[in-house]
Amino acid sequence: MLLDNYDYCLKKVLNVIVVIFYLFLGTGVFAQELTIVQNSGSFNSGLWQVTNNASVSSQIDLTPAARTQKGTAYYKQRVYLDNDRSFSAFFQFALTNSSSYSPRTPGADGFCFVLQTTSNTAGSSGQGMGYGGVSPSVAVEFDTYQNTYPSDPDEGNVDGKTADGGYYGLGYNHASILQGGSVTNHLDYEYIDLNNDGTVDSDNPFQTGIWSVWVDYNGVSNLLEVRYVQNSTSRPASANLSYTIDLSGVFSERDVFVGFSAATGNAWSKHSITKFLFENSYASSGLSSSSSYSAATPPAAPDDQELFVTSGGTVSITAVSSSAGVDEYLWFDSSTSENPIATGSVYSTPALSENTIYYVTAVNNSTGLQSTSRAIIDITVSSNPTPNAALDPFPATHATGTDPNSTLSWSAPTAGETPTGYKLYLGTDDPPTNLINGMDLGNVTEYSSATLGASTLYYWQIVPYNDNGDCTTAPVWDFTTSDASLPVELSLFQATRKGNTVELVWTTESEIDNAGFELWRSVDQEQWQQIASYKTHCDLLGQGFSSVSQHYSFVDMQVPEGDVRYRLLDVGIDGSKGEWLETQVSQSALPKQSVLYKAYPNPFNPQTTIRYELAEKTNVQIRIFNVTGQCVASLVDQQLDAGAYSMVWSPQNMPSGLYFVHMQTQDYQTTNRVLFLK
Repeated sequence: MLLDNYDYCLKKVLNVIVVIFYLFLGTGVFAQELTIVQNSGSFNSGLWQVTNNASVSSQIDLTPAARTQKGTAYYKQRVYLDNDRSFSAFFQFALTNSSSYSPRTPGADGFCFVLQTTSNTAGSSGQGMGYGGVSPSVAVEFDTYQNTYPSDPDEGNVDGKTADGGYYGLGYNHASILQGGSVTNHLDYEYIDLNNDGTVDSDNPFQTGIWSVWVDYNGVSNLLEVRYVQNSTSRPASANLSYTIDLSGVFSERDVFVGFSAATGNAWSKHSITKFLFENSYASSGLSSSSSYSAATPPAAPDDQELFVTSGGTVSITAVSSSAGVDEYLWFDSSTSENPIATGSVYSTPALSENTIYYVTAVNNSTGLQSTSRAIIDITVSSNPTPNAALDPFPATHATGTDPNSTLSWSAPTAGETPTGYKLYLGTDDPPTNLINGMDLGNVTEYSSATLGASTLYYWQIVPYNDNGDCTTAPVWDFTTSDASLPVELSLFQATRKGNTVELVWTTESEIDNAGFELWRSVDQEQWQQIASYKTHCDLLGQGFSSVSQHYSFVDMQVPEGDVRYRLLDVGIDGSKGEWLETQVSQSALPKQSVLYKAYPNPFNPQTTIRYELAEKTNVQIRIFNVTGQCVASLVDQQLDAGAYSMVWSPQNMPSGLYFVHMQTQDYQTTNRVLFLK
């Protein structure tokens, strides 16, 4: 409360300083900026919403001269009040009677000045000034007729405040403060006694001349005051009506509708508002009817946006406004909705299953006004899904001993929407972002990274995408790189099927502290099984230290038909494990012709698989040449049986560049190109 008083005092001091400054410059009357203003001339009918029998031209006419008619006029957009809900209002009204007047004729001829959180669309068809049932609200009522039954002889006693109850609880010619849409909930009231003789006037004072009204609410003291005077613009020193009420509790939100509501009873009156001023802060001396005020300008509507969301998903909409002075945004789910569904610059929609439209207005807190139009946000819900996750990661997830120079590769999803490209996420964090965060790779299915660190756990994620968006189910894979000091340099790993057995051979160029090897087999390309280890097979023991080529072999017995994959793992004396090398053999059916398949992957690093088939038993040479025609490696030079063969070539001690794989038999020869990248 002390802080509120300080802010309030500081605001008033600054206002005084500004007024003095303008007077010193000789500018005349200081033009105070108001939320809504109408000093003279025609009302701006475009700023008002009217229902039932109401119209806006040079004044606000609430009801025509016809029985049982009702009329309401409200400022179209909500008005933002100060944080403590303070406000000041000034208006002038004139009431006319089109038939004989009898103060004891039952009816509800009069009108209400109303602040409420919904417009009076529903209330205007209710009872009592068209105000009944509108809540939360606060209203000031001016009523010309008695609100009790005509048989009540005690209506309007000498004390000017006492009534015996009746239709709405008060007698004729009264003013009151109402709350909560109830015409019986009079917080404070007063009967009109213009003659100051202690009795309620029996004529029709509200239908004589022009009445000026000041309604001021001090949100610091919570005091609501109403002053009114006939045929004068001099504000009374004392309030006619007053009531202490915390409008912060009445209006939980700061935005309210401001306007007038009326209903005609048996007397068929006509109600006209001839002038209206409103400010969204408290003016201690009231708004002056003779001062020159300037109307506040509402901010422009936020910019339109178009967003897309996959069926069943949600979307966050960010409001963007090019208008100056925008402090807040209000969101609506229809063009005519009166109550916002959310506030703030960002709105997160519920799950959407069909195309939908949202609306948003901008708000300027200092003037308390919304934009006079609403921006349209049209969200298109697409029935086309995003792609499924990629398959077959290499290195396989949880792989260990991966060469830091490995090429990452994967396969496209085999079901669902076809991806138009892939995004790569790579890092030592999970989910990965700190090395590569969403690099767009286009439609390629491999990536050669810069040399990764040794003995490091890496996480990576491939996110397929298409025109409908990114895959939402892409898994995070991981692998651990090998120790850079691992001593074994592998140059060849080959598998050859012979009936229901497979012969595995491999070559090392050098070994340092090499304990031995492990062999693993997969028949479904997913589950891997260890089939041999240096701990159980002596021919898989390493040489420890060797600076010359060493040749190893192992025969896998009782191998099922079909494609079978093998992996080779070298193990150091200290237990550290080297890179996985992989090769494949195909089903046992004999090929119909000899062929050398294209190496895969290509380009490659650190290894590529070379597959070939022989239609008959023959002498075979497979050699590698560089671009100068020099033979740099001889992979096969022997007589082989008909069948399918596979080997892994790992030229770790050779420079990057283009190489040629040449295969020659007695009646067949061909050459394929490969690109080695370090």
